Amino acid sequence: MEFRKSHGLHGEITVPGDKSISHRAVMFGSIAKGTTEIHNFLQGADCLSTIACFQKMGIDIEQDRDHVLVRGNGLYGLKKPQDVLDCGNSGTTTRLISGILCAQEFDVTLTGDESIRKRPMKRIMEPLSLMGADITSLNGNREMFELEVPYNPERIAILDMASMDILDNLGVGDRIVGSASTSLDYLQQYVTNDNVANLGTIKEADLEAVMACEPDIIFIGGRLSKSYDDLSEIAPVVYLATDTEKGVVESVGANARTIASIFGLEDQVDDKIAGFEDRIAALRSFAEGKNAIVGLVTSGGLNVLGNDGRCSVIGREIGFENIGVDANIDTSTHGNEASFEFIVEKNPQYLFIMDRDAAIQSEGAKLAQEIVENELVMGTDVYKNGNIIYLAHPAVWYTAEGGITALDLMLQDLETALLD
Repeated sequence: MEFRKSHGLHGEITVPGDKSISHRAVMFGSIAKGTTEIHNFLQGADCLSTIACFQKMGIDIEQDRDHVLVRGNGLYGLKKPQDVLDCGNSGTTTRLISGILCAQEFDVTLTGDESIRKRPMKRIMEPLSLMGADITSLNGNREMFELEVPYNPERIAILDMASMDILDNLGVGDRIVGSASTSLDYLQQYVTNDNVANLGTIKEADLEAVMACEPDIIFIGGRLSKSYDDLSEIAPVVYLATDTEKGVVESVGANARTIASIFGLEDQVDDKIAGFEDRIAALRSFAEGKNAIVGLVTSGGLNVLGNDGRCSVIGREIGFENIGVDANIDTSTHGNEASFEFIVEKNPQYLFIMDRDAAIQSEGAKLAQEIVENELVMGTDVYKNGNIIYLAHPAVWYTAEGGITALDLMLQDLETALLD
């Protein structure tokens, strides 16, 4: 065997760009004003995810291999994307872009591949929340990293009527394999279908029935939040609720977009909710300068509702001055008990009544009108002026507030009573 001395290697090598700097260069360029020129950009999938996200928000970015031009629009020049921002497999994109998005005036949903959806994000969610950001996770427990939601699931278990309403509007109701019972007419096709299992009620789930229907995903509302952990043992749980601080209309839009993003149907949402803001504006114009009491009739008695729970759209978004409760008192569940003398004392211009017994179909219960229109109330101006409004779809107001069709029916109730 013969060994010979080797000659030295000659040539040139190009050191690839730095991934961390490439991400940040695109982000800073996007929120700067003017053109940013980037050389030696790393053309890896992660950095390309960052480019794609900012392009979806209206930033003009040109790339020629490792040379990139970013034409930024300033810190607040980003535009609301038409669909979900997909960060791919890039944790850096997800973490860094979150801070930028928190300063914008629009809502955004971030997603990524299977690996990204499992990564811990609490370390950015907590500090951003402390600085005033509004970050909501799909599972409602503010720890997005603990929830893996299957994309475009085929088998759905529904224990929340607002979510069922949205799924119905998105055209994926045929994937429902199990549902809570409901009295809502427009959703009866799901609860009376022999192929859809009965999973109990929106307040108490039949866990064995849920398990037996083998769902890919489960939707719940606030009434079942206490069962979240138990249900999570069966399948991923999406917990959505109406945020009265944001308002019903905005909550419906946000929740619809969240659900739509799971099925890749984001482009349908705007058409589904179109017109709601204009209808609210027309009702707001009517309500200007007027006061009201919002009441819930249950078990023969009267409770008054505030602006922090059921029927809050009447006071918060439509703008009737709610004189029935102290603004600092929590009335979010069933309101505060009140006497009919209270109605006489407050002398409201309008009285809105939701019949809870009718909503839940209480057997043998009197109608709200029989209870409210007693001798005391019939002596008030609100009765004499014909301004007692019985909400025509109580089951919708009580069990499905937050749905798309539900909001349409709720606004119809108010428009018929006030504008027609």
